[in-house]
Amino acid sequence: MVTRARAGPIQGEVVMRAPFVVALIVTCLLPTVAAAGVNDPPPAALPNRVFTVPGAIKTDKLDTVIACTDVDSASVSLKAQFYDQDGTLMGSSGGPNFSINPGGSIHFATGNLAGIPLSVSFNVGQFYGSARVVATSKKLICTGYVVDNASNPPAVMRTLPMIRGLAQKGD
Repeated sequence: MVTRARAGPIQGEVVMRAPFVVALIVTCLLPTVAAAGVNDPPPAALPNRVFTVPGAIKTDKLDTVIACTDVDSASVSLKAQFYDQDGTLMGSSGGPNFSINPGGSIHFATGNLAGIPLSVSFNVGQFYGSARVVATSKKLICTGYVVDNASNPPAVMRTLPMIRGLAQKGD
């Protein structure tokens, strides 16, 4: 019995492999999409992820408020960032940083609220998801709550957990 060595792939094999090779090359060249949301590294100017806030929401009748007080001996720059259920940063909450003096307070909200003096009102669409507070110092005390924005003054519906960094007690 005589066997013949194969010199290379037959024509059909080359054609079958070409789409796979092209798809592999294209996949390798595409930018990778990192996990988004509260897990993202904090911005360089605000290196501390001070609080993570699950349960943030904005609807036609509900808004989320995050209030923080500087308990450091120096001014603190900070921002609150709101994320939807997919981890996408909402509206202008990725905008400028804000500063508060020692002992000073700031209120961030997902909408304009009658009866509550707000420092910052973000123009965000309706969402449910989470929020986080990032700052130049961890010496902040904060609280979060959901309000019924249809009443004046808004009625507090529920408080939100303020988780230090990303770890709950017991983790």
